[in-house]
Amino acid sequence: MKYFDIRANEEDLAEVESLGDGITRLEDAVTNLQQREAGITQMVNPPKFILAHYSDELMKHVGVELSPISVPYPVYAFEYVSAGGTAASDHLSLSTGRRSTR
Repeated sequence: MKYFDIRANEEDLAEVESLGDGITRLEDAVTNLQQREAGITQMVNPPKFILAHYSDELMKHVGVELSPISVPYPVYAFEYVSAGGTAASDHLSLSTGRRSTR
């Protein structure tokens, strides 16, 4: 909250909560589309070779047109330089919640 100028008041916290709800709905929509595509593939039950090499063409013939959808999470880098001049970077990925030090 400190780095993004978000204050601990009702208005700002409501906006953060709304943003979180929107991201959750987007992730749920992506998951729903992936499950529907898997369901169609299961219903048609094509040979594994067709799925491996001609999946897009199969979906066209079945009448399904899906654009590749993903949630583009940003990666934030926090850099710290100590009084002694030692620098450290910490990268935080919002999609995984994992940190990597570089």
